[in-house]
Amino acid sequence: MSGPLYPNQPLVEVATEVRFEGDLNVERVCPEFQGLIRDHYPRLLVPGAQEGVAPSLQPIRFEDADRREGVQIAVNSFSFFSREYPGHDSFLTKASENLGLFLRLLGTVRATRIGWRYINALPFTRENGRLPLSRFFRDSNIFGDSLKDEFEDYSCNLTLPKDGTHLNVKLQSAESTVEPGAEVLVLDIDAFAIYKPSTNMDAGAIMTVIQASHDLAYETFEGLISDNYRAFLQGKSDAS
Repeated sequence: MSGPLYPNQPLVEVATEVRFEGDLNVERVCPEFQGLIRDHYPRLLVPGAQEGVAPSLQPIRFEDADRREGVQIAVNSFSFFSREYPGHDSFLTKASENLGLFLRLLGTVRATRIGWRYINALPFTRENGRLPLSRFFRDSNIFGDSLKDEFEDYSCNLTLPKDGTHLNVKLQSAESTVEPGAEVLVLDIDAFAIYKPSTNMDAGAIMTVIQASHDLAYETFEGLISDNYRAFLQGKSDAS
């Protein structure tokens, strides 16, 4: 399933992530992996020390020159992310290429969690001091009929099983990190599969799960937003 790339899309970051049983061979292949992707992702970001967190579990990040997209790796995880979502097909192609390069060096991994994450920031203006939730969302099987226009602030975090996988959905009102003084509704959708016990998987098997996770995340977003807000995203109306 390939969703539309809306002209007025609210996405601020999209990411895929593979978590696996810790493998110190990641540190062995890391220099060669950097060499393979350096032309596309020349920026290297190494995390500072965090109290109580093992250094090997803190991901190293490789980003493009404009910091629009990149790869993160640690001894127990791989992630591909984009802050300027290019669309489903292009994103999946890049994720597959980078994961393939990584696993060509490392080999198969014992996967523990595979998922797809959408983070959206929906700008809004208050109406009589309250959040205009119904302008953006409709009643759904996620939040039910709780998204009414009677809240001054809103914060909700739900975790639920969905079609044999899992879904985390967070919705909260917050200050914009882009426009000072403005407010946004942050809608964070994380669809993922859990493996207990861990499962040996190659790049092809992992990408199949990532595609299924994308489909669930996309269906969740589409099922939440109102028809009026969808018209705005499609560029058919002037304001959200």
